[in-house]
Amino acid sequence: MDMKEFLKDFLQFGLDKGYFRVVAVKDLPKVCCPESNIEAIDFDETKEIYCQESKIPSLNSCDALKIIRDQQRIDFIEFKGFKDFVARNPKAAEEDVERKIEGWNLQGKIIDSNHLLYGLLNKRVNTTKPERSYYHQVAKNYLVVIDIDPEKQGIESIAVTLDFLSEASSPIEKIIANKLNDTIRCFPSSELLNIKQPMLKSCQSFDAFYQTQGIR
Repeated sequence: MDMKEFLKDFLQFGLDKGYFRVVAVKDLPKVCCPESNIEAIDFDETKEIYCQESKIPSLNSCDALKIIRDQQRIDFIEFKGFKDFVARNPKAAEEDVERKIEGWNLQGKIIDSNHLLYGLLNKRVNTTKPERSYYHQVAKNYLVVIDIDPEKQGIESIAVTLDFLSEASSPIEKIIANKLNDTIRCFPSSELLNIKQPMLKSCQSFDAFYQTQGIR
């Protein structure tokens, strides 16, 4: 079995056992991208099923998951809405934005999500040692998607922030971009367990990220 076959089998296991349900992003509960037709696993639902079955307290998981066999990777996706916050707090201070972002615990979400998915792999009665090794080796992305769109060209990675900032339509959006950048950039790589540098996306650049790869 190679990496592609492993990912195919793992995805099918989750679908067959009811752990995974694939929906359009726009159909996820309380999602901040209501027009996105990109398909993803409702990972909040996966978390609830897993935690109830395992009789453990609810974990702090990401909203969505994509297991992409052909690209040999797993994408964890977190959606965060800022439009209402900006509308209610057009003159919010940096401290207000910082508190809001800290309350999301973005680092805790990706760490818990990774542990949850690995725990789910271990529920397969026939999971082998090489397959566990594949899970640790597979490339993993962490996408943080927000519903404000201060960039024109989209963001390919958190390292590309100048356009994001220069196209921000209001001071509060620049504060949000800066604080998210600071938060995500500071994630200690030793704790991310083979997860690449997190990426910041708007709803528009999120769709484009997958469409340009031919991924639904």
